[in-house]
Amino acid sequence: MNTFLIYILESTICISVFYLLFRLLMRKEASFAVNRTTLLTIVAASVIVPLVQLPQLLQTPVHVELIPEFSENKIQIQNLPGSENATSFEVQQPFSESTPATNELTIPLETLLRYFYLAGVVIVLLFLLQNIIRILFLARKATVQQMEGYRLLIVDSEVPSFAFGRSVVISQTDYDAHGSAILVHEQAHIRLNHFVDLLLLELIRTIHWFNPAVYALIGDMKEIHEFQADQQTLYSGIDAKQYQLLIIRKGVGPRRFALANSFNHCQIKKRITMMNKQKTSKAWRWKVATFLPLLALLLMAFGNRSETTLEKNTPSEKLNVLQSRLKNDVKPATAEIVPTISKKNFIQNAKKKKTENTTPKKEQTVQSSEKPVKGKVVDANEKPLEGASVVVSGKTMGTVTDKDGVFNLNLSDTSSIVVSYVGFKSVKVVPNFEKSMIINMEPENIEIDKVVVVAYGIQKKQEMTIKGSKNNEGNLALGNKEIFTIVEQMPEFPGGSLALRMYIIQQIKYPLLAQEHGIQGEVFVSFVINSYGVVSNVKIARSVDPALDNEAIRVIYTMPKWKPGFQQGKAVDVAYTLPITFILQ
Repeated sequence: MNTFLIYILESTICISVFYLLFRLLMRKEASFAVNRTTLLTIVAASVIVPLVQLPQLLQTPVHVELIPEFSENKIQIQNLPGSENATSFEVQQPFSESTPATNELTIPLETLLRYFYLAGVVIVLLFLLQNIIRILFLARKATVQQMEGYRLLIVDSEVPSFAFGRSVVISQTDYDAHGSAILVHEQAHIRLNHFVDLLLLELIRTIHWFNPAVYALIGDMKEIHEFQADQQTLYSGIDAKQYQLLIIRKGVGPRRFALANSFNHCQIKKRITMMNKQKTSKAWRWKVATFLPLLALLLMAFGNRSETTLEKNTPSEKLNVLQSRLKNDVKPATAEIVPTISKKNFIQNAKKKKTENTTPKKEQTVQSSEKPVKGKVVDANEKPLEGASVVVSGKTMGTVTDKDGVFNLNLSDTSSIVVSYVGFKSVKVVPNFEKSMIINMEPENIEIDKVVVVAYGIQKKQEMTIKGSKNNEGNLALGNKEIFTIVEQMPEFPGGSLALRMYIIQQIKYPLLAQEHGIQGEVFVSFVINSYGVVSNVKIARSVDPALDNEAIRVIYTMPKWKPGFQQGKAVDVAYTLPITFILQ
């Protein structure tokens, strides 16, 4: 049979057996990351195991001589009519060579199987291409908003929300009604790189389109994706009961795209059960360990064996083998089978190995030459920046600038440096080894949305630069703890800035007392996102009226956990100031 078809058959058996064991032992575990890793490992092992080369030792073949055996059949030669002097006698002779049978036209089964398999591959690829085209066509009609880390595509048609690559597709209806929770859920799919899993599994389905185990495995993987996204959504602070009600409302829609993580995909009951299920105990470890003996068995069963022939020091032997009668009247002949292994090659390899063993190894580690680099870090006004971080790109080693903004560092020829400072954009620089460098840093503005509250509703106004008082070093002081206003990686509200604005819009209310007395104005609320992502130290930076002030403080305190900010790889506290405008109309 064709080598490729044999490989496909062995790979199919591997993935089916592995998945059956997973379904029996681990499918109901709540360790979603472990289950996801196990399924990906099953796929990888099923691809690799049939390709593994296992060594097999063979002895040198011996010389064998075949001696023909003559038939005892007798050929009678009798007197023919008209041949009176002819005598009758009998002789023994070897089997005569039989006349070959007439070749019949047979159906090439292997060729038929190969074409049938390729036809299935083409059909699956066409369906996959159709799904991709439908998604791209849907994206062309969508309103595109560039968010932090992903693209938001808002469509007018009623489609289930889903993540595709680095994009989130959501209908206008869902965006207006449940946008915050859905965006947090879909952003979790993007952050966890679920699209990569789906892309790999679609490739496997293309190869194993005939295997039901592959379809079941893909279904389980998509369920795990939903469980992980649900878990991340609840961790962000979304109310569990409200979120489960949302899943029930949205869970009745169809799942339309193979390469997309749909919000309403997966059985509703199972998702809610997994949300409430306690974390699995350490029992999953021994369950994972049961895959190892199965892997060893499959390696022994399907691993290709490469023949390694060892030559013995015993002399060649000749064996006289008496050939038994051949059933098909094939004429025996004398033949000699000689070894096919070259002794010359074997001796050369042995000498080479001996030479390698007796020759001392040279040290492989070569110290790369490093050269000194000197530079000065300044702001836009040529003022030196003291304490700027200068780090070798891709490494943890580096230094900081002194009071004159000067730094000294030893670098290799291929290295580059990254300069960062609070309140300024990070800069990546190729070092100049010949003269001192001047590195100019540009200030970085962090933008946040202003929210306008009117007596009959809420509308978004233009964006503005974040406001807040800070000292000369670009940070604030609260007690003995340093609080930054601008850091290398700013805190992020679950779902991004759009989700933050939507959350405030949905939660805030114009106080009735303020409406009755005609009170309006712009309230500035300052707060701190601590290193754990929790909102703290909420206070009014600029007051209008106690009723408006208290409503603004209330809404800020109800915000879920943020993704904390980071400075030089460490989570830090970051201060924000958010303006909220109350207008009566």
